Amino acid sequence: MSAQALHVQYLQPQSVDGARLVCLHGWGFDHQSLRPLARELQANSALQIELIDLPGFGLSPPPVCAAEGATNVDASLNEWAAATVALLARHIAQDARPVYLLGWSLGGQLALHLARQARVEGVFTLAANVQFCAQPHWPDAMDAAHYHAFVSGFADKPAITLKRFSQLVAAGGSGLGVKALREYASAHNFDNPAQLRAWLQALQALAALDATAAPIDVPVHMAFGELDALVPNRVMAALDCAPFSQQWPARSLTQFEGCGHDLPLAAPGQVAAWVLARLPQNCRTLQPAGASV
Repeated sequence: MSAQALHVQYLQPQSVDGARLVCLHGWGFDHQSLRPLARELQANSALQIELIDLPGFGLSPPPVCAAEGATNVDASLNEWAAATVALLARHIAQDARPVYLLGWSLGGQLALHLARQARVEGVFTLAANVQFCAQPHWPDAMDAAHYHAFVSGFADKPAITLKRFSQLVAAGGSGLGVKALREYASAHNFDNPAQLRAWLQALQALAALDATAAPIDVPVHMAFGELDALVPNRVMAALDCAPFSQQWPARSLTQFEGCGHDLPLAAPGQVAAWVLARLPQNCRTLQPAGASV
């Protein structure tokens, strides 16, 4: 890999002993989408919170090439996903303090993949499936025809398709997701071919990242929105059965009522309380007032 670096927004002063929470946003967004949640966590934890822009999103440049020189790269990943996993693994390894991963949607899928490669203490996923696109071995996902039509639509008319995506993100939620995505999208006209390619490959990575047969030996905590239009409700029942009971011995599943896919935007206080309740005591200060877990 070249000397490319990820843009990282750090919250909380660095300390010698404090744990780190590495946060990964979803497709179509950047690290700003996780700031409401990060502010809640910052006020009530002793964590160093690290908000990362994935390659090609926000202030992180598109990946220069595939994961050149990286080890343990999954050959099933596309160029963007392989480069992104290599960059994230390098970022995690640069600091020896304990690391927890938090990922929303695509970020959650990346976090599950990283948990098999990097040294982490636990994983939190928000509105993330283990396989986004329905496959014969995992039918509890978005219909494959709808997914492939969406990918083709974005390649042909990215702005229009992004608007449609924002509506799906906000469906059933507070409307904050669609507002945030429209504001972000308005600043991107995709005149940069490298950026458009990165977004398209990141969209394709949703189907390439597959955690259905991946043993993970650290705690995995997954949160879902009751009204999510992108991740079907039946996922929770599927994840509560074998083989996950053997592959992920330390796991928990939570559903947030009245929320859609825009979980970290619509309910940051509730999500922060949920995260804090599952962290060791030395990572916590006070519970957010009035938040339920």
